[in-house]
Amino acid sequence: MSLPPDSYGAFARVYDKALGELFFRGIAQVLRALEVEYPTAKKTHLDIACGTGLAMRHFISRGWKSTGADASYAMASRARARGLDVMVADFRDLALLGRFERITCLYDSLNHILDRDDLLRAFSCVEPLLDDSSLFWFDLNDPASYDGVWAIAEPYVSSGEDYHLEIATRYDEPANFASARVVGWHDVDGERHLIDETHYQRSWYRDEVISLLAEAGLETVDVFGFDPFASRVFEAVEVKEMYVARRVR
Repeated sequence: MSLPPDSYGAFARVYDKALGELFFRGIAQVLRALEVEYPTAKKTHLDIACGTGLAMRHFISRGWKSTGADASYAMASRARARGLDVMVADFRDLALLGRFERITCLYDSLNHILDRDDLLRAFSCVEPLLDDSSLFWFDLNDPASYDGVWAIAEPYVSSGEDYHLEIATRYDEPANFASARVVGWHDVDGERHLIDETHYQRSWYRDEVISLLAEAGLETVDVFGFDPFASRVFEAVEVKEMYVARRVR
């Protein structure tokens, strides 16, 4: 099963309030630590699956020139409304010119790729965009988190004055397949819009990921676990894994 062309339609308007800002407060700490660990004088950044542009805004605030790409027109539109340089493009078919010193793909976006060949295509699209000093930083859900987070019985609920969301997750361990149904509403200029979307994920294991990176001409520099939610939402200690990769030299 492939990711639908735009599975973040109505959800895009309240994405930041419901999840994006909460996640980014945690991931920003990781990004700052990675900047210290892997310093560079070059300041060119590409954010793949950039969503509403929170990571781009972070890099720009730190002196980087940032470009974004997202397969969802709705999400890209939110980023563009922030004045960001964003194109609508699938991370499995990126056709960009030039090189970037840092490429990111965050918030388990790559878990939405359900097929091995598609993940290889995504990694293969990144390889020609990297220079010898470039690094590719991306996160995936820790496979153990699907049992601890996605298999919970109660939905995740987020509400505000102008929106209400409930996200019910399911995990089929034998099939290694997860789904999240997002239902709710948001108000725009006094008019209520309903939200009912389903998103799908696959759990990718570290050995698989490292093997596919190598097949695409990339080598793994580091992998470490982290919890971007600082245990405010989930009880899992390490909700995600961050990968650091580079071109094979």
